[in-house]
Amino acid sequence: MELLLLDDPERFAVRAVPFLAAERLSSTVIATQLDGVRRGHRTPGAEDRWFVVLEGDRVVGAAMHTPPRPPFLPRLAPEVATFLAARLHELGRAVDAAVGEAGATLAFAEEWVAHSGGSHRVAMSERLYRLEHLREPDGVPGEATVATPGDVELVESWLGLFHDEATPTDPLAPGELAAVADRMVGSGRCVLWRLGREAVSLAVVSAAVAGVARVGPVFTPRPLRGHGYAAGATAAATALALEHGAADVVLYTDLANPTSNALYQRLGYRPHQDAAHRVFTPYRYPRSPSDGRSAPLAAPAPRASC
Repeated sequence: MELLLLDDPERFAVRAVPFLAAERLSSTVIATQLDGVRRGHRTPGAEDRWFVVLEGDRVVGAAMHTPPRPPFLPRLAPEVATFLAARLHELGRAVDAAVGEAGATLAFAEEWVAHSGGSHRVAMSERLYRLEHLREPDGVPGEATVATPGDVELVESWLGLFHDEATPTDPLAPGELAAVADRMVGSGRCVLWRLGREAVSLAVVSAAVAGVARVGPVFTPRPLRGHGYAAGATAAATALALEHGAADVVLYTDLANPTSNALYQRLGYRPHQDAAHRVFTPYRYPRSPSDGRSAPLAAPAPRASC
């Protein structure tokens, strides 16, 4: 096998299209990140790398690493995930975790710690759900509205609360939440569930890439939970994706949250595959970077997946 380690997302798109198309559900995070960069909605980081694994002329794997977030792995054959980990370690790539499809992250983690020492553990277990048939929730008071520019500050505030509750160790750049809120609202795909004029829940859905749209985040402030507002907002965001032509709608859930997992199944979502966020401890960076970068001197704290 051969690894192409690319800093040009356009070159990655050209080489990885066959694999991404074949794994369009498990690679939805890569596809939406790539789409955001290509549309100018996201500025690539200097350390961003896009990985293509070749066996002869055939693409057998693709992945991405956009620091400070860990590498994201779609569904990969175990030998491909193992090869990727070994090559990244050999190249001196600084990696302290892996997130993505459960089998791929396990194979990657086992190979990584075999080279670096230490151990790996699951920081978060997730599940990717795929919509089968949308079932609108009954009896939820209120109605769905699409967020407008006047809602940006509220959306930013709720994104901050969501981050603090769901992914508190995930690093945030200065001004990142404001930019994300502005982009979400401007896209016309941010749904607010309202009681009269009061917003009580939020659900966002991505634009469809390769026919796949992804719902998330979904957030209801703690004092307002237990009334079905999240169900209403999620169903409305799902319907919006279908109206815009999505062939498939997916979402990720934290398996430690039985409430959300039950909610999405009531709305017609069905389990597609398991995912995991694995961290490597104690962390040791490779000693001799060979891809033109200097390895950090200290390990970052483990991060929860988005």
